[in-house]
Amino acid sequence: MLKVEDLGFCEFSYDGEKEQFKDLIVQSITEGYKRNVGFFGFELKFKVFFYYTREEFSKNWIPPEYALENKWLSAYAIKTLKNQLFFLSPTVLEELSNNKLDRFQKTTGHEISHLFIREIQSNDLPFVFKEGLPYAINSQTNENWVIELIEKQGALLFGADFEFTSDFDSHVTLFYQQSGSMIKWLLEKKGKKKLIEFIKGNDSSITAAFERIFSLSKEEFFESWLKDFKEKSF
Repeated sequence: MLKVEDLGFCEFSYDGEKEQFKDLIVQSITEGYKRNVGFFGFELKFKVFFYYTREEFSKNWIPPEYALENKWLSAYAIKTLKNQLFFLSPTVLEELSNNKLDRFQKTTGHEISHLFIREIQSNDLPFVFKEGLPYAINSQTNENWVIELIEKQGALLFGADFEFTSDFDSHVTLFYQQSGSMIKWLLEKKGKKKLIEFIKGNDSSITAAFERIFSLSKEEFFESWLKDFKEKSF
């Protein structure tokens, strides 16, 4: 039985008979929203849809087969569907994905971060910024995990315009965790104001915009982050 509830800033729909974690949903959306309002400094309204099968969950992904097959994916935002989020319900999260219920709250905040970023960005962002900033805002980076992954796989390297050169599907966890660690470092060293300026920027070149705003080349960014990370962690 479909039910729709309105939190004022967010309208969310779920199955009233199947859902076992409605209170967790409300708490996660509310806390994630407040965290992002605090970071970005503005408000927005959005909708969240909860699903109970991977088939229904995958239908808005392009192509749907990717979301159907890749069990690491349990929530997403689609750029063409403004201010809408799509989740596997926490009731079926561990059954239908590789994710754990105790990560649901941070995942919710992460997806809300995407909506705020899209509200202000002028250009498409490379993965390290697009996914690293939500990770940093929602404290998702596990530095011990990053250490373990880098020891096994090596740190991901930048190619043109900050895109990682490694294959994504072979390094999914490292893509997200290293991105979060790098953007956390950038926030600590350069501050939130400059990072938001970078996201808003309409320069034709991502690399040129980064160098102008942060006074760092992408090589200096990578090397400085890795040096500090190793000194702190190894």
